[in-house]
Amino acid sequence: MRRGLLAVALAAVASACVSPGNDLDAGATVPSILVPGPDEAAFRETQGREFDMVADRDDPSKVTAAYVIPRQDSNFPSWLALAKSSDGGRTWRTYPFCGDPATPAPSDVGCPFLGARLTSDPVLLQARDGTLLYLGVMLNAQDVTQFVARFDRDATKPSSVHVISRSAFNFVDGAQMIPAPYMVYYNGKANILEERARDVLHVVWAADLVGRDDGVPPTIGLPFWTTSRDGGRSWSRPVALTQEAFGDLDSIYAVGVEAFETLDGKLHAIWWESRSNALYQVTSSDGAGTFTAPRKIGPALARPSNAPVNSDNLTRPWTGVDLSGGPRHGTVYVLYDDLSLGDRDLYLLVSTDNATTWSPPTRVPTIPQGNGRDETMARLLVEPDGNISVLYPSWRKLERWSPYEMRLARSTDGAVTFADVRLSSGFSPLHNPGDYNDLVRTPDGVLAVWEDGRGGPAGTKWAFRSLIGLG
Repeated sequence: MRRGLLAVALAAVASACVSPGNDLDAGATVPSILVPGPDEAAFRETQGREFDMVADRDDPSKVTAAYVIPRQDSNFPSWLALAKSSDGGRTWRTYPFCGDPATPAPSDVGCPFLGARLTSDPVLLQARDGTLLYLGVMLNAQDVTQFVARFDRDATKPSSVHVISRSAFNFVDGAQMIPAPYMVYYNGKANILEERARDVLHVVWAADLVGRDDGVPPTIGLPFWTTSRDGGRSWSRPVALTQEAFGDLDSIYAVGVEAFETLDGKLHAIWWESRSNALYQVTSSDGAGTFTAPRKIGPALARPSNAPVNSDNLTRPWTGVDLSGGPRHGTVYVLYDDLSLGDRDLYLLVSTDNATTWSPPTRVPTIPQGNGRDETMARLLVEPDGNISVLYPSWRKLERWSPYEMRLARSTDGAVTFADVRLSSGFSPLHNPGDYNDLVRTPDGVLAVWEDGRGGPAGTKWAFRSLIGLG
């Protein structure tokens, strides 16, 4: 781009950042200029949804994405894939997992995913030694298996795949057995953590459970924790982070369990619980040997009174810790959404004392409250320099009943003020942007990837991306 054109573009974005048409709160300070690049398909050879991304520790221009290939055919509803970029997300190469029942191949012999009807729920972590850990679930005839696949650095096929937990009438593997009286029929929405000072991995997730002897009771979901001390090859027996639901099947539901480590070396988990519309936290001071009793850290009204517990009435919290070494080093952020003001707005809880105490809920001040728009299903990134970015869809009218746009909010002052910019040049015709989209920091800015329905037949889901320059 010529220098003159760049200056015009920067001026236009700066104007957009402070104009009422960009939906900023009146009087909000804009701490930086956000320059969104073109929103376009990231990889067109496959459809895409449910994205999780990591930038390489040593070369952030190398980005790996995990995603789901969705299909209209209910016989083959979804399959996991890997996508890699060596230029900061501008171009990609995709690598579907082997064993896909929709595209059988002779090379699938011996594939660890062979025989699964679907694979889903991708989560990524790059360990300090460069190994890529890819969490997912695969649905078999008898169970839903939660697994971790180990990829050597820059590899496109896993070197090994290991079971974390297995559903059905309790677990087949004794080491992964969840206590009676429950049976597990689904595992998902996991999060993986590597300790800073030790080669120890932890996985938290929500296990959907039903009681054995109660006929057809309501479904419940409990947050669980498991640990690996050998790089993800074996895992400890899962520990339920709350016992409250045992014996009480009153529509409790936990989703999106998040694990993080504070500067003092303590381990924490946070989740949203549907019955009390609140966020809860547990803490371990002995490396996940024992945990404190759950404590409520803030209200999170996501389920309206008497509403059913389903995907329309949930909030998934996301956490991030500032490890920049800067003035806010060690600050912990929790992002979630809340509808107490009439529509769904984004909120943050902030802790500056190793998650011991939390600020009152602070609304992300990018969209005026009560504006009839729903902002939910957002994703939080605490960048390597300590700045925070939030990727989120925004709906007009009622949630999931109108096309949505994707936006980015970014703060350079610890969530006191935000700049906000629209990323999508048009509204997605889909009414649901998926469980999670993602964003990473690259040498050229913030790379965002999200589910979008533009550019294809009705109902199709594509991976759209935008690279946001930081002025």
